[in-house]
Amino acid sequence: MGWIQRGLRRRRVGCLAALVAGAAVAGGCASTSVPEPTYYLMTTTSAGSNQQLAAEHVVRLAPIELAAYLRGDGIVVQTGESTVEQARQHRWAEDLASQIQRDLRRGLASQLPGVRVVPPRGTLPEAGAPTLSVTVARFQGRFDGYAVVAGDWRLCDSEGVTRASGAFYQEDALGSDGYRALVASLKAAWAEALGNIASSLRAQGWRGGAGDSD
Repeated sequence: MGWIQRGLRRRRVGCLAALVAGAAVAGGCASTSVPEPTYYLMTTTSAGSNQQLAAEHVVRLAPIELAAYLRGDGIVVQTGESTVEQARQHRWAEDLASQIQRDLRRGLASQLPGVRVVPPRGTLPEAGAPTLSVTVARFQGRFDGYAVVAGDWRLCDSEGVTRASGAFYQEDALGSDGYRALVASLKAAWAEALGNIASSLRAQGWRGGAGDSD
């Protein structure tokens, strides 16, 4: 059974890699004609509640930091142990960092009651509110048939002192061949990572605001 599953994963990622390279291969992974690009969105959460406007505490999100190889508009596939490629015909519909940041804001707003989450350039009347920084090091399909999302986060007070920090690493198996399945698995992996960030903040007793103590 294990060998069969691995074989299916190799075939699946072969299709993804062929799409990235734009090659024509048997089995329907790519055609001889070059199609128009397909654009994808990765939002996983709904808009935050209006109650957030009256929240007692505030946290500001720093701009999302992406690994350099993730900053293009093509969806990234890891084609080998140390090789990655960006798809030419399968692209993000919007800057990936912006999508992740918007999704992070909405997700934290829904999972941290009583905390208002504001963007980097949002208004922040409360003095001394903490800043949450998130770095995404991996956000890609992998040659064995998995979507992988990994990175780290850090919550700092107004003086730059770290109050909480952690790392995330999530994998989600592709349910079928192709980029639609890859994007769906990336969404699922990111949703898990976002939930883990929120859970870690709650577990460490974070309540937001300037007056929190260690």
